[in-house]
Amino acid sequence: MLKKIIELLGGEFRIESKLGEGSVFSFSVVVRKSEQNQITPKSYQLTWKDIKDMGTVFPLRILLAEDNDLNLQLMTFMFQQLGFQFEVAKNGAEVLDKVKQQQFDVILMDVQMPVMNGLEATREIRKMEGTDQMIIIGLSANVFEEDQKKAIESGMNDYLTKPIRLAALADKLEFYFRKVREKAE
Repeated sequence: MLKKIIELLGGEFRIESKLGEGSVFSFSVVVRKSEQNQITPKSYQLTWKDIKDMGTVFPLRILLAEDNDLNLQLMTFMFQQLGFQFEVAKNGAEVLDKVKQQQFDVILMDVQMPVMNGLEATREIRKMEGTDQMIIIGLSANVFEEDQKKAIESGMNDYLTKPIRLAALADKLEFYFRKVREKAE
């Protein structure tokens, strides 16, 4: 599982082993170098208390559309860290069934899924009455601008690239919580 997580982060996992001598396990991931004197404004620094209380401070009805078990485990872990409850759909057809049965504030929609992909599911959701206020955030490993454009054109409100970072997910959920509540008032 560690190897899969490292690969999801765009890294490489290596094992060197010599019989009778032992093994060396190493990994590398590409990260962005931070400027030494760079100071993040206090308003953007999330504390652990902010993160673990987020689900109660910003309650949202969330549907996660994800078919990959490893990605599902990672997202489940992140939602637990943030304190959010959520439901899961493993393909676009399941998403449509769940949306017909209940209302969600936010759908985190994997773009590439079996049966019906996230783009098709989003187009179908947008045809349904009363879903124009629903926030749909695309999830994909595709970082190209054309992929993001297709997601927005399908009716998605936003797009996050995989691997999803906890802080990025927290920021999006807080942002859209405020949007959802503003529209409700």
